[in-house]
Amino acid sequence: MKLVPLKQFPIDKAASTQKIWNEYDAILGELAFKNIIEAVVTEINTHTAELNAADGASKGFTRLVFKKKAVVLQLLLKQHKIVPAGYYKQIMSLLGFSGIGLPIGAAIGTFTGNMGLLGVGLPFGMIIGFLMGKRLDAKAAEEGRQIQISHK
Repeated sequence: MKLVPLKQFPIDKAASTQKIWNEYDAILGELAFKNIIEAVVTEINTHTAELNAADGASKGFTRLVFKKKAVVLQLLLKQHKIVPAGYYKQIMSLLGFSGIGLPIGAAIGTFTGNMGLLGVGLPFGMIIGFLMGKRLDAKAAEEGRQIQISHK
C-alpha cells in the first residue's frame, strides 16, 4: 500500500504551523523509501487523511498537525524502531544527566562530606549520556532506522 500524500499547506497560517506541516511532509517523504508493514501504512494514511480533511482556518489546526506528527513518530518508533536524527542523543543525555550524573555527584558529596558538590557529577553524566546516544544514533543510521528530520 502506498502512503497518502499531504495536500498543499493553507497559505494564511503561521510560520510555526507551516514548519510542523513541512516536517510531517518530510516524514512521509522519508517513509516512501522504507519497508513498512501494511498496518502501519494504513494508520499513517488515516492520520494524513485527517490532516487533509481538517480546516486550515480553525483555531486548533496547529495543535492537530503537531499531535499527528508526534503520533506518527511514536508509531514508527514502536513498530519499526525508526527514529528521527538525534533522537538517542537527546534521550541519553537526559538519562545520563539524571541516572549517571546524580549518583556521581552524590558519591563525591558523600566522600568529601559536602553535599553542595552534588551538582559536580551532572556534567560528567550528561557527557557520558551524550556519547552513548551518539553511538546509538550512528548504529540506527547504519541499520537504516533513522529518518533525517529533527524532532523536538
